[in-house]
Amino acid sequence: MTRLFARTGILLVVLSGPPAFAFEDPLGGLQLANFNPLDRGPLADFLNIFREQAIPREVVAWHRL
Repeated sequence: MTRLFARTGILLVVLSGPPAFAFEDPLGGLQLANFNPLDRGPLADFLNIFREQAIPREVVAWHRL
């Protein structure tokens, strides 16, 4: 029973700690209100494909000979 409480306590301590941010500005990660994980990193690079505006369609004159 004591081991269960110890494991639960360790788990709660680990999960309640602040997250680690591996960005260039170590103090910039402390502003969690402005933090969006989809704005930086490889996932953001992938999602930028879908954020860009699509190529607009153009009407092209077509004359059959």
